[in-house]
Amino acid sequence: MSDWAFMTPDSQEPWRKVTASAWFRDPWGASYPASWITASSDQEKAAIGLVAVVEATEVPAGFQSTGLVKVVLPDGRPAESHTLVPLSRQVAIDAKVAAIDAERDRRDQLDFAYDFGATPAINDYGVQIEAGVRQLQMRAGDQARWTIAMGLALAGGAEAVLPIRAEDNWNIQTTGAQLIACLAAAAGRNAHHLFNGGRLKTLVRASASWAEADAFDISQGWEPQP
Repeated sequence: MSDWAFMTPDSQEPWRKVTASAWFRDPWGASYPASWITASSDQEKAAIGLVAVVEATEVPAGFQSTGLVKVVLPDGRPAESHTLVPLSRQVAIDAKVAAIDAERDRRDQLDFAYDFGATPAINDYGVQIEAGVRQLQMRAGDQARWTIAMGLALAGGAEAVLPIRAEDNWNIQTTGAQLIACLAAAAGRNAHHLFNGGRLKTLVRASASWAEADAFDISQGWEPQP
């Protein structure tokens, strides 16, 4: 629903908005209840001098609004306009750095695929098959448990069987040596994320302008190259 206003001769306030929440007067002094705004037709509003207010356009990229001001368009209609100030280079850099950190953390918690080869995998019904490639969950809580598993593997020795549970709920009968190798590979993946995130943040911090920082592509380099 449009806002409505009376035009005024005041150069400091070229028009006066009326709302549906309070009584108002027209330029000739007649009073109207708040409900009249919603109950009346556009023609009835125009008859007492009300004009629809043109809404402010969206704030363009690279700027922020410090508030709205009342203006009159060349065709005489009342309008609201943003007071715009350019966004600083640092604002865009800070936003990109935060986005890089978020992407790093998201990728760290993606499932990790590892090939266990012919190592036995047993499901909850006792069925046994070769494990092959399995996905391991790597959410924050899972990573804490993998740290404990690494400690058990180091304490138990290379040949000790220390079963782990894959994402599909099969229990992989890993030895201590296999478990250490698997978790080392997962740590290596996340280390790659850490270093790539650091590289991207260095690059975006070198941006010369807001536009350059805002356009910086943070999707590059996350996948380890063979």
